[in-house]
Amino acid sequence: MSYNIRMVKNYAETTENKVKDLIRGKEYASENDKPKFDLAANLLQLRQNARKSQIEVAAALGVNQRNLTRWECAEVAPNLRYLIALAEFYGVTVDRLLTPAKKA
Repeated sequence: MSYNIRMVKNYAETTENKVKDLIRGKEYASENDKPKFDLAANLLQLRQNARKSQIEVAAALGVNQRNLTRWECAEVAPNLRYLIALAEFYGVTVDRLLTPAKKA
């Protein structure tokens, strides 16, 4: 796939800003304005579906297992570098990591 570098950079910056706002607890006018991210649940689900331990995933990403635990428990969110690495590791898009699973 070929991407326009400016488009990818703008998308990455926008996504990173939304994640930062969410972590900081930014106030929104209404719940409808608040971005709907479900990163922690998605990370846990993807890891379990891949039948990988936290140690295996952390080693593949070059991070401490504690960091992965904190990401999966929604204590903190990974920075953009690790969001991209996680998406690549699980074979999904960054959008898929952030977007809540659709309810059937």
